Amino acid sequence: MADVTVKYYRNNSLGGEPYYLSSYDETVSVVKGGKVKKSQLTKLGEILGTGSLRVVDNAEEFEVTNWETENPVAEVHLEVC
Repeated sequence: MADVTVKYYRNNSLGGEPYYLSSYDETVSVVKGGKVKKSQLTKLGEILGTGSLRVVDNAEEFEVTNWETENPVAEVHLEVC
């Protein structure tokens, strides 16, 4: 198992750079080489509870990047409902 930092981004509806929602970062444990499952994300419930955002493509799992580094990261992209 490895600790993975989950970072949330709100996609820009005008096609610009996504906005990083840094206050919602969280850490979850994932089997090395695996994916983060939506059910592991506690902060996602807080974000979706506002009713104004949703997960892009209704994704249920999220890729982890940088497995070789000390700080693997998964990104969750959100869009306006």
